[in-house]
Amino acid sequence: MNKDLDERLVPNGQYRDAMNIQVSTSEGSDVGTVQNLLGNTSLFVNNRLAPGSVCVAAIADEKLDCFYWFVHHSTKNIILKYQQGLVSYVFVDTMGVLGFNGDLITGVNVLNNFLLWTDNYSEPKKINVVNCQEGTNQSGSYHTHLIVPKRNITNSNCIDILEENITVIKKSPKSKLVLDPVFEEKITSNADFDFADGGSELMQVGETGVISFNNLFPNDSSYSVGDVILLTDSTLNVIMPETFQVRIKITEVTSTFSLNSISTVDEFEFEIMSIAGGTRNFLTNYNCEKEPAELIFKRKFVRFGYRYKFQDGQYSSFSSFTDVLFKPGLFEYNPTEAYNKAMENNLISLKIRNFLSKETPQDVVQVDILYKESNSPVVYIVDKVKYSDSNTIVVNDQQTNYWNANMYEIKSDLIYAVVPENQLLRLWDNVPRKALSQEITGNRLVYGNYVQNYDMNIKPVLRGDYVSRYTNNKTFVNNYFNNSTELPLPLREDVSAGFGQKSLKSLRNYQLGITYLDEYNRETPIFTSVESRFVIPKRHAGFKTKIQGKVTTQPPSWAKSFKVYVKETATEYYNLAMSRVYRAEDNALWLSFPSSERNKVDEETFLILKKAIDSNSLVVEDAKYKVLAIENEAPKYITVNKTSLAEISCGTILNSVNSADAVFGLDGPTVNDRSFKISKSEWEATNISELDGFSEDLFISFKNAATNSYTNYYEISSVTVIGNTYQIVLDRRFETQDAEMIYPDYPTTINNGELNIDSNIKLVVYRDKSVENNSEFKGMFFVKIASDNQSEKYLMPVQDGFSSYEIKNTLPAHYFSDTAAVPAGVTGTTQSSNQTNGNDSVGRTNSRDEWIGLLDFGGTGNSLFPANHTFSGNQIGGFFIDKAFIRGTHTSDNNGDYYGGQFDIDDDQAYGPRTGSGFPLRFGKGIYKENGKHFVELSFSEIGEKAWTESDEEGHDPDFVGSIVEADFNEDDIWQPGNNPAAIANYSVDYSAKTNELKELISKLTKNSQFKIKSDDDLANIYTIKSFKQEKRYNFFSWRDLRHFHSKWIADSGALNLGLWNQNYNNSEYKKVWREFGKPYNRRVTYTLELSHSLNDVKIGGKDILHNDNVGSSRAVSFQFLEQRYTEGTKIKVSENPAVWETEPKETADLDIYYEASEAIPLQVNEKNNERFIPKGSIVTCPARPATIGNSTVYVTSWDNNKISFNLPIDLDEYLPAGKPAVRLIFTRPDDTYTTIVVDKLATLADTTLAANTYIVNTNVSNNPFALSWYNCFSFNNGVESNRIRDDFNQVTIDKGAKASTVLEENYEEERRSSGLIYSGIYNSNSGTNNLNQFIQAEKITKDLNPTYGSIQKLFQRRVNLIAFCEDKVIRILAGKDALFNADGNPQLIATNRVLGDAQPFGGDFGISTNPESFAKDNYRAYFTDKQRGAVLRLSMDGLTPISEYGMSDYFKDTLRFSNKLIGSFDDRKGEYNITIPFAETTVSFKERINGWSSFKSFVPEQAFSMGNKYYTVKNSIPYQHHVEKDVNRSPVDRNTFYGIYTPSSVDVLLNDSPSSIKSYKTLNYEGSQSEIKLENTDTLTGYYNLTGKFGWSAPSILTDNQSGKVLEFIKKEGKWFNYIKGNNVQSNVDLKTEDFAFQGVGRVVQVETDNSLYAPVPGCMDNSANNYNSNATVDDGSCLYTPINPVVLAGGCMDVNATNYDNLADYDDGTCVIPCDVILGCTDVNAINFNPNANSDDGSCTLPVYGCTNPRADNYDPLANVDDGTCMLFNNTTNYSLRVEDTNDDD
Repeated sequence: MNKDLDERLVPNGQYRDAMNIQVSTSEGSDVGTVQNLLGNTSLFVNNRLAPGSVCVAAIADEKLDCFYWFVHHSTKNIILKYQQGLVSYVFVDTMGVLGFNGDLITGVNVLNNFLLWTDNYSEPKKINVVNCQEGTNQSGSYHTHLIVPKRNITNSNCIDILEENITVIKKSPKSKLVLDPVFEEKITSNADFDFADGGSELMQVGETGVISFNNLFPNDSSYSVGDVILLTDSTLNVIMPETFQVRIKITEVTSTFSLNSISTVDEFEFEIMSIAGGTRNFLTNYNCEKEPAELIFKRKFVRFGYRYKFQDGQYSSFSSFTDVLFKPGLFEYNPTEAYNKAMENNLISLKIRNFLSKETPQDVVQVDILYKESNSPVVYIVDKVKYSDSNTIVVNDQQTNYWNANMYEIKSDLIYAVVPENQLLRLWDNVPRKALSQEITGNRLVYGNYVQNYDMNIKPVLRGDYVSRYTNNKTFVNNYFNNSTELPLPLREDVSAGFGQKSLKSLRNYQLGITYLDEYNRETPIFTSVESRFVIPKRHAGFKTKIQGKVTTQPPSWAKSFKVYVKETATEYYNLAMSRVYRAEDNALWLSFPSSERNKVDEETFLILKKAIDSNSLVVEDAKYKVLAIENEAPKYITVNKTSLAEISCGTILNSVNSADAVFGLDGPTVNDRSFKISKSEWEATNISELDGFSEDLFISFKNAATNSYTNYYEISSVTVIGNTYQIVLDRRFETQDAEMIYPDYPTTINNGELNIDSNIKLVVYRDKSVENNSEFKGMFFVKIASDNQSEKYLMPVQDGFSSYEIKNTLPAHYFSDTAAVPAGVTGTTQSSNQTNGNDSVGRTNSRDEWIGLLDFGGTGNSLFPANHTFSGNQIGGFFIDKAFIRGTHTSDNNGDYYGGQFDIDDDQAYGPRTGSGFPLRFGKGIYKENGKHFVELSFSEIGEKAWTESDEEGHDPDFVGSIVEADFNEDDIWQPGNNPAAIANYSVDYSAKTNELKELISKLTKNSQFKIKSDDDLANIYTIKSFKQEKRYNFFSWRDLRHFHSKWIADSGALNLGLWNQNYNNSEYKKVWREFGKPYNRRVTYTLELSHSLNDVKIGGKDILHNDNVGSSRAVSFQFLEQRYTEGTKIKVSENPAVWETEPKETADLDIYYEASEAIPLQVNEKNNERFIPKGSIVTCPARPATIGNSTVYVTSWDNNKISFNLPIDLDEYLPAGKPAVRLIFTRPDDTYTTIVVDKLATLADTTLAANTYIVNTNVSNNPFALSWYNCFSFNNGVESNRIRDDFNQVTIDKGAKASTVLEENYEEERRSSGLIYSGIYNSNSGTNNLNQFIQAEKITKDLNPTYGSIQKLFQRRVNLIAFCEDKVIRILAGKDALFNADGNPQLIATNRVLGDAQPFGGDFGISTNPESFAKDNYRAYFTDKQRGAVLRLSMDGLTPISEYGMSDYFKDTLRFSNKLIGSFDDRKGEYNITIPFAETTVSFKERINGWSSFKSFVPEQAFSMGNKYYTVKNSIPYQHHVEKDVNRSPVDRNTFYGIYTPSSVDVLLNDSPSSIKSYKTLNYEGSQSEIKLENTDTLTGYYNLTGKFGWSAPSILTDNQSGKVLEFIKKEGKWFNYIKGNNVQSNVDLKTEDFAFQGVGRVVQVETDNSLYAPVPGCMDNSANNYNSNATVDDGSCLYTPINPVVLAGGCMDVNATNYDNLADYDDGTCVIPCDVILGCTDVNAINFNPNANSDDGSCTLPVYGCTNPRADNYDPLANVDDGTCMLFNNTTNYSLRVEDTNDDD
């Protein structure tokens, strides 16, 4: 056909138009034949498809010679199969699982027995045709049943297939395994027994007896049946288990009442395993010990998980792995052996439970038990558990296999196999949620133009924290035997001293993250927030803790569960045991460690003291020390002894002699000076060698002989003789506290012209004496740290009231006491120059000026809010004993306490009135006694600088216009003087102290610090701080005052704009309060110190501590903090109970890596997941305990959807008191986690059918609190936290998790990757590998095409490459190859392991637009349309060819643009590409052999395809075979009749050879069948005198540019038909000349009529007013239908007579049939070839025999025959074979 050229230009051999014809011609010839078409016939006659059903997809399986088509109707979806003349139902879907919605499905593939498709609407699907067909009732009335042969699941199980069974993505396990371990437990005891039984002969091996044991340790332990006990005479000094005398095995345990009938005694029947000859033959007391069992995974941290294997060979991704399974022993960290013996696994055996659950998909046929070690990426398979396993296990005395028991037992650490390493990267399968295109290439499933991710409307917020941990009592429920008495009951246990318990590592920052999961466990990236961060302080190192959390935001609608991840980024740390510590000469400490620990420490290390020496308790203080030095040999100082050379008395008055003058003259030691002089004569009086003649190192110290207190050591740097004196130069300056010790009136040192030194002071001179190295230094290295109060206390501890000490720091303190304080304060302060305290109307120090005056120590303020206040005196602040008024306290939120004040505050304010019982006045307590304990409140103020910026003061922070937040004042430095640089600097200057004196003093205000009060009359009165706490106090403006004035300012300002607000602010009282609130003199921090005894015991000159007269004048007191004075005998500490240090991680890994810490936690509880959320046996731990059962344990016994049952009822009135909100029940689960749920009290009480112990719960649990079992260390309750095998340097540590993930930098949202490709794992039927569900995102399984090409619409594998048809381009993608470009830009192909290589566009600006359904293929050729450009194209080896330009360009440009659907197909039988244009109600054919468009055709199918050289179409969901002469009943099929509708053939031929010449046409002839003969026996003028009429070909109309005419009849001569052309205007009865019969000009046959006698009459409705008028009908058959006034609506219903709901009035089957499961459907006709003897209900599937030849090679082969009748005829014709050689290179 050629519709493009002008009629005059159409060449010979082409025609203008045609309908329902086929053309045959020789190559290169313009002569051919035109034939009409064979019709089509239905292949599915007896169907029950509902009217309105539509075929949405069809595909042929050439390998099996069958095809499938997909049918959609609103009542059900169906997949059908046609094979060898039989139609069968493959899948009937009455539940919507197939997901058809009526749109065309263009991504369909057949792979072996699998059908795979994607519809761009729902989850990509895959079905096993064989199993689905077996599970489908062939009546087509019932939903398809699941068939799983490997699990004996058959039709009789009546399990409907769910969507999860047919999606490409497969569900992975949602829960963790439950582990039931048996750990080795060392049990010791004693027993009195006579192994001779009163005689002389010992019992022999195999003999039995009964024995009792006593003194069992641990106390609550006992022996069990099967235990082997070792016995040794208690008088022998031997060590078990290496040495023993008797070995017995417990065979039975019984209990009997003891003699006093009060307690019971366990008796054990035993059998002798071995007995030594030397065993005593009389009653003997034996030491007994359980024989150690063989351990498994002894030095490994192991986790367990599992995965599913589905019946099609696909594996799921891994489950969440369990926490590390490890049980430490009793803490034993021997510093000599340098490893922690406790950190070895004591696991004996393990039962793994609950790998099957109600959520396990029914098509799972195998469960792989997985095993993974910490710090290894390798995952192993322990075993493969199958339904039909022969392995057996005994449960409750019954034998079954692992599958049925839902339990697997491990007794050795032998591992089965290794899982491919990429599986650990496969957190979940990133199968697209939906995709438009699909193809199989390289044995992989490829999707294009797909959707991934989900929309997140709200960013999740997870609140994180930590809580105490519970543990399990090791009893479990067994689901197989349903033994409700064997439940996993978790019990809370305290941490046993010395036994390692799972915990969270202290001194770590934790960040929780949350991911949401969809139904198939696809996960979002991790979301996190500030609320999910928490820190575990050091004080919890001695406890066992776990993570708790709560999601505070609503989950997305698509999510089904969530997971919790944890980030803890600290790097490695190490534990080191230390049993020896030495004091360094500079008072630092040298720590001694085994050399094997050397790699754990370097010069950059910080050491944290976790366990004290000689102690089993945690060191709660920071106790963190920088390594100052490391020596691999013992430092010199600790290898020598410091011995006293001489002691010289140098007190001012000693035996009426001024020794100070005699020794020093007036040049005694001076603060901040290094030198002083002593008299040579005084030295020589000691009879010691001259002081300047010593070669050893010399040291000096001053000693108070009365108190045995000392100053620091000072090394003598040099001694110079000056006259009669020695000038001594020290190594450092003399310190203040030492001067205070020797000079009683310091800073005054001269009194009445004489040096005034305490009379008890002696100058002591020392020298060092070397000692030989001994064994304690061998094999050790030494670490130096600074000494402080904590190190002294915990490493070199001393008792209270130590015999000698040094004064390390002095804290001067004042005393502030208000007269209104209770008990009444003393008037005045510690400085008499200050104003009287508490001068307001109620005796309080309550104003700014008063506090400025107090802290000024010499000046006063003027008035409240002075414009320019100047301070008088030196405002320095400092420490004071606090009995002053407290305006308020500071907390981290907006709820700081308020204690009244001088400003009137309205009663309607939230914080109440100024005074009253709600807000009593509060004062500091000063020195007081409470609950038998002694306290002092010591405060510090001022603290550094003001707590806000100048801009806050002057311009006012706009944030405070709307609200003020107390948390903004939480900065550490404004409340911690020791960390405030300004406070530290001011204190150093004001008190002439060391630079860090304030920081050191603050550090002394801690537990176990010791001090004395300077000048205390009782020299031995030393105090110990027992405990301490801090409080942040406000002096004159509280936070609530600020809130009041802020609220008042806001109210006064009204609706002013910001500018007026600020103007109003500048004139407000609020500004004044705001400016003063943050000043340092408004804040004080108070240290409440619990003391060993009362400070009131102190007397100074006979007066109490605060006053030295009776009228109230006072003076400052000084707290002198002490440290023990170490002599040579005390400078080393040796212990068998070592201290344990922990190295601080040097850096924090700056990675956003989070580790999986939970299983999938449901968002809604339902029948399937309720036991995952709260398993049976979970303990109700709070808060509603029924009073009637006391302390009885309440636990979960069963679930029924949203109803939960307990072993005992709970008290609902206690659970939900009237008028109060419900309390969540907390359930501690068997794995130490907990979940919470709320009981619906109203629904429970309303349901009167419920048992007393059954309750209805709220199923929405998305925001319920939870706790996790995740841990990263073991706590030994002594401060030691271990995470490493044996605590060895090179040993394995507990990893943070088996699965890792991270956050996403960009926004997470649903994403349509329209230009993206994604591919699966490989499929190999030979090896049984089926990884089509594995889309491992970490493996870079995606490829993106240039988006300018438009979206991907269709994928096609052509040979070894993948062709992508985009909207605007066609792309060739190299598969398994890549392109390497030369310098000239030309590509060279190279082999690569990349699945999808370089993308190379084909030439030509054509794509497939958005009509992938137009695609059709024929071998390597592909055809498609480009509606956007109005073109039809062919892709072949020579590239793209627009075949629409072969005479049809204008037609397609005009037509394609109006059609939404363009159905493409290739007719193998005729070698034609058919493009169906529903809009035009026609199909157009392109024939390759003529390289042109051959004809329009009158069939308009829904789908079309070829198979086995046959062409099929689908119309109204019914398949039809084309080019047939007989239907399935062997009745003739009319030509040109499609779907029962006849359309005649026609052709519009142009006769225009040499169009420029004028031609005369005289005759017209044709070759072919019968011409029409008109019956004529009356009028001879009309033609020949014909007696008989015949139907046939005719030419009733001929047209040229000059005339019109016709050929009435054709005459047959010599096999051809011809006649003259007659003009329409020729007159009759006129003698005409021959030339008058000629027609001049270009001829055109405008109509060719066919001989209707060649066809049977066409019956049909011939009334054009009828609904079903048939214009092609030749015989009216009375079938006309007319629209009634009330249209008849067809009714759907069950049409299966065997169903319980059969509806005999139904017009079509709507899929609602219900049939009992015990009915076996099938063919019950014994004459049918598919008779089923087991069927008891006929399903309509019977196929009666059709006899004929069934051999396809026979000449008389009958494709419809199903029973061979022996009539096949095979002739010995010679068969010719041809060999075709094709070029497989895709390059053109």
